[in-house]
Amino acid sequence: MENSDKQLLERIKRNDDSAFKELFEAYFKIMVVFAQKFVSDTDLAQELVQDVFVTFFEKKNHIKADISLKSFLFKSTQNKCLDYLKTQKTRESHHQFFDGNSAANPVEEFMAEAELLSQINEVVAQLSPQCQKIFLLSRTKGKSNQEIANDLQLSKRTVETQISKALKYLRKHLQHYLYTLLLFFLKFF
Repeated sequence: MENSDKQLLERIKRNDDSAFKELFEAYFKIMVVFAQKFVSDTDLAQELVQDVFVTFFEKKNHIKADISLKSFLFKSTQNKCLDYLKTQKTRESHHQFFDGNSAANPVEEFMAEAELLSQINEVVAQLSPQCQKIFLLSRTKGKSNQEIANDLQLSKRTVETQISKALKYLRKHLQHYLYTLLLFFLKFF
């Protein structure tokens, strides 16, 4: 490490704004050119390099005094660019999954939907008779809580409580299945 790097870093750690400005002016343009090799977009490269400098400033007191600032900034810029590209790749993958793949394979979609409905019916069948009846009137017949209360001669609050219990029970018992279903879709799409 050059002595000037060590002195510059010490000045930055003492919150010397002119030292940080000196570092920024010395390395910003070359870091942008370097970042462009990864992202091929000048504005994006500038943004990523600015983020590197912001992170550098925020963590300045944790940076070891024996490092080469130039090497540190190049490595930080490279990591920032690679993180960005990795994030973009993941986003594109998710967008492709949600935008086009569900309709691309209607047989699997139908099978998954049928399996889910089967699982829901099995779990609903495990509810108490009153809870099951109230839940089905609400969800399959589309009746309001007040209509159900009137039909079954119950209080509206009792109906709300039973529906709440049913939904809680369904969430609890279908949670694992829904997670497995999600993994299935992610695997095949």
